[in-house]
Amino acid sequence: RRPVRTIAIVGAGAQGRTHLQAMRAILPEAELRLWGRTPEKAVRIAAEYGAELMPSIEAAVRGADVVCTVTASHDPILQAGWIAPGCHINAVGSSTPAACEIEPGLMGRARLFVDRRDAALAESGDVRRALEAGAISADSIVAELGDVLSGQAQGRTGSEEVTLYKSLGFGALDLAALEVALSLAKSSNAGVAVEWNR
Repeated sequence: RRPVRTIAIVGAGAQGRTHLQAMRAILPEAELRLWGRTPEKAVRIAAEYGAELMPSIEAAVRGADVVCTVTASHDPILQAGWIAPGCHINAVGSSTPAACEIEPGLMGRARLFVDRRDAALAESGDVRRALEAGAISADSIVAELGDVLSGQAQGRTGSEEVTLYKSLGFGALDLAALEVALSLAKSSNAGVAVEWNR
């Protein structure tokens, strides 16, 4: 949803850093907010990317247009009541059945997208807890990301709708990223070619 004025990153580890980099590159004028469990690390990363360090998760996400959760939490940290209408959430951090960042009520409130439906139902703690709580059903998953990107499925349907992308990642995305990196390295004559024999 445009315009995006405020982006909240919840988590100040490696994923938090790369999400700050990506959001700054894609939306250079947006205000960046950061919350991290380890204050010393969060202070350094916030200063590096010009983000405002926030005292709590709630303070970071209230009123944000985009929220990225990138923690290793095993218990929900993002509450439905904190999320503004029209917000988009990238739920990235929890990637095992035991991990969970998003409370079931928020999963039920949002228009839900995943990278792979079968993986989300089997491996995502966020999805599984929401299913167990009765907040969603398997049919609540609107579409896979590839279907939205290829135009086979509609993403947002209204400006007030909360959308949520539950990312687990999968090999094809990693290979595509590797192909881009290799192509850029070759075109800029960076790196060293190494012979590899099995």
